[in-house]
Amino acid sequence: MALVGVAALAGSSTAAGPAVTINYRQSACVQMPLADTGKVRFFVQLHNSSGRAQAFAKDIRFLWLRPDGWKDSWLNSIEAGSLKVPARRGKRYFTDFGADPTKLILRCALRVGSSERLHFVKVLR
Repeated sequence: MALVGVAALAGSSTAAGPAVTINYRQSACVQMPLADTGKVRFFVQLHNSSGRAQAFAKDIRFLWLRPDGWKDSWLNSIEAGSLKVPARRGKRYFTDFGADPTKLILRCALRVGSSERLHFVKVLR
């Protein structure tokens, strides 16, 4: 009987959703052109609603739109479990990727897990 209660509690906690989530409104990207090379820096704001430190549980792929189309590469990603967030806190991470300095970045987006959905984030100028 006690095992049924534990299973029911475990089922309800997973139904509540993931403990670590992305705050898309506070996430952004910025193009950083240099003379010889260019970069795009993404800022990702995470929030942990649980009572213990946890990691973001899905892969994050970083994409940006140039005049010639979306730059989408499996190399522009962070693996699930790599970004850790303290209990009941938020944490901002940043990551840099190489970007052609001659092509203006028009939009930035995140693709989370296996979903094809794009989550747009601000482009800082």
